[in-house]
Amino acid sequence: HHLHNDKVFPLKAEHVIRISNPKVTREYAEKRREIKENLGEVGPQEDLFSYAVDMTPFGVQLDKRLNEVVLFHGTDAEHAHEILSSRVGVTNGDEAKGFYGPGCYFAETVSKADFNARPRSDGLRAMIISKVVLGRIYSTTEKSPDTAMLREKAISGGNQSICGDRRDIAGVNSGWREFVAFEETQSMPLFLVWYHRQEDGSRPAKGDSEDTASAYTVEPEQQQEQQLGGQNVVEA
Repeated sequence: HHLHNDKVFPLKAEHVIRISNPKVTREYAEKRREIKENLGEVGPQEDLFSYAVDMTPFGVQLDKRLNEVVLFHGTDAEHAHEILSSRVGVTNGDEAKGFYGPGCYFAETVSKADFNARPRSDGLRAMIISKVVLGRIYSTTEKSPDTAMLREKAISGGNQSICGDRRDIAGVNSGWREFVAFEETQSMPLFLVWYHRQEDGSRPAKGDSEDTASAYTVEPEQQQEQQLGGQNVVEA
């Protein structure tokens, strides 16, 4: 959580860019179809926040049977522009935030994603909103898992992703869940949000183990569209 003197800072979006990349869309559709053919209908396995929100206004359709969700990824400005032309990449498990080994890391709340977003010189931070097909999910509540053993267990069980559930873990780096997709093609970026923390409008913090989704608000003020690699492609 982002605390200062026991306060949580709300977030406010300044620019929202809709991402359209035909190549990435096609690759995502192929991976989604592959998971569906290999696994059939496996979900929903988790009480995922995506299913509690109406995504229709955003033009997003999710297949709960494949554990397809909308998740968040906080990053810095340089990596945000790289993701615009591709997607969220595989994180090296040796990095501090890679609790669960190599993979593509996503948060289910903006508060957790904001934890990893580093500001640029003007104070704006970048957050990627992606559609992710998790397939069969291997869940763990371990605080410090052996990442090699964890991945072996997950893959041997026919899983395509890991859920790191730290909601009941006390201390730093706790109170949230994040999801790790094994392959980059399991995600497709939908929006890039440039935002800042409203540090002068803070309010009391919630406990580590509470639901942090409502601890922040993101209010888009301006939206534009970013076309990449040609005309828009609408996934069937």
